[in-house]
Amino acid sequence: MAPINKFYSIRPGESLEELKRKRGLSLCELLDELDRVEDENEDRDNSPVRELNFENLSDEDRQAQELLKKLRGALNKLAPDNFYVQLMEIQDNVPTHNSHLMKLFVKQLVEKAIDEECYSLLYAHVCKALSNIELLEVEDETDFKLGGVILKECDYKFCYNRSTFNWWSPIEPSEHEIIELEAKEARKRKKLVGIMRFIGDLYKSGMIEVKEVFRYVKKLEQEDNEKCIESLCKLLTTAGKELEIAILQTDVVPEVTMGCEWRK
Repeated sequence: MAPINKFYSIRPGESLEELKRKRGLSLCELLDELDRVEDENEDRDNSPVRELNFENLSDEDRQAQELLKKLRGALNKLAPDNFYVQLMEIQDNVPTHNSHLMKLFVKQLVEKAIDEECYSLLYAHVCKALSNIELLEVEDETDFKLGGVILKECDYKFCYNRSTFNWWSPIEPSEHEIIELEAKEARKRKKLVGIMRFIGDLYKSGMIEVKEVFRYVKKLEQEDNEKCIESLCKLLTTAGKELEIAILQTDVVPEVTMGCEWRK
């Protein structure tokens, strides 16, 4: 990647944030930002599984840790031959009374679905079975059921891993910086492919409708890069047959592909 040889200065009335949006991040800023997001995601995904010193925990925290451990165990044991047994274990322990614990569980569930291709459809069926569970505690007034929390987490992972950043460097980037950036982008690409496979499985399970799938398709079509093309191909490989049948049976898809508003 060659550096962008442009000089930018702040004009009267122009803020530093406006300048950064125009020129993009410096390579150092970009690497730092990607590190920060990766660290946050690792904390988000691993927080339920990190071993804590139970002597220093309050009774409430200890109960939360035990609950998450049960849920994690049920997810780890999930297999085609014991699906309903583990699903009942999950349903019995879903923390509907605590929105924070619910989000931790959902983050781990979605992450496992992205990473474990062989079990993606099983996780999608788990999501479908749990989707109508009502939450007793909510942080906002938009998600009253578990299905909404799951779809919001999918949206978050899709948006981040689909994103690209403009960047510049005042000097020729070092080989180490280029390798580091390529490694981070490769991880994002792998995650994006995984989330689109999972979206296809969610559609096959009946968790989401064809309109929702084509909103993702529309966003991928707007980007002319390999990771979005690969992710779109993965979606079609996963659920292309089912989507084709839906197109033939309904008149909703042409309306969606002509332009629809994406949830922000």
